[in-house]
Amino acid sequence: MTRPRGGYIGFNRVPAASSYNSAASGVWTLREAEGLKRAVTWPISTPALLDSVSAAAAAYSLRNLFAGSTTAVVRVRRSNDNAEQDFNGAQVLDGSLAAFVGAGNNGFVRTWYDQSGSGRHVGQATTSLQPSIVSSGSVLLLNGLPAIDWPSNSANKVLTSTISTSTAITTLAIFSAVRRSGGYIKLYNLGDDNELSGYAFAPITGQSYNDWTDTNIVFLGKGFGTGEAPRILSTGTPIPSSATTQNMIFATLSSATSRMFRNKAEVSYGVQSTGNCSSLTNVTLYLGNNEASVQQFIGRMQEVVIWNSNKFSDRTTAETDAGAYYGIA
Repeated sequence: MTRPRGGYIGFNRVPAASSYNSAASGVWTLREAEGLKRAVTWPISTPALLDSVSAAAAAYSLRNLFAGSTTAVVRVRRSNDNAEQDFNGAQVLDGSLAAFVGAGNNGFVRTWYDQSGSGRHVGQATTSLQPSIVSSGSVLLLNGLPAIDWPSNSANKVLTSTISTSTAITTLAIFSAVRRSGGYIKLYNLGDDNELSGYAFAPITGQSYNDWTDTNIVFLGKGFGTGEAPRILSTGTPIPSSATTQNMIFATLSSATSRMFRNKAEVSYGVQSTGNCSSLTNVTLYLGNNEASVQQFIGRMQEVVIWNSNKFSDRTTAETDAGAYYGIA
């Protein structure tokens, strides 16, 4: 009698003949599939960023960062009736988001979900202060992929949560940035912004202060006072002032490492200080501004991931994953 052949987790491609399957027909039985899995020949999903570079403290993206995940990545409010809805990465791309917002309407980010598993979702309840993701019915893009937009009039548009830090910080961010006259912009700030504490990522400083002597530099580090550590100050103009130029920054601060890369190439340094990061407990994470709402980000964000550890050994893995998805060679 011919034995029945059952499918295995939705995979029903006709198998080739093998020691687990003598006939090249039908679909895999459970026994065949388990045998091939143990032999490391069973087809599996390609690992995504957080599968390969684990233990993120906070992770925000408009794509799903775990392979096979279909959880919501963003909650969007539409302008015509203020209705809100969650969307996963596939739905942001496949037209579902645009269909929900509707032709001629605008869509705004109510919540950008944390995919790290820590529940550090960033959001903004005040409708007038929410950044945009859909304009006149069209999803906003950066290098052809969805992005969240902080326009130049976004003085108080900030998404907040809480975060704790340890003795090292690593960050990966995909964004564009526009210089603001008379001041610098913050992609994020961890804790209150002052000279001696808190951690900030300023992609374009926009003014000179202490050792922030070049208005084009990128800053990542503790406080903003001269001599604070760890910190990175670039030289030159690593990040163009452009709403349409996509940047991928990978940087690590720790007692062993203080290095930054833009689109896989290391920046030149004006200041490159190593040291233990201060441990911060449940401080506010300000995404797109600082606590005083005076250093507003201008540009578009697609992904921001923060690890509370030295992940420099995973730099190539992280850059390869993000670069392949976002088209950064």
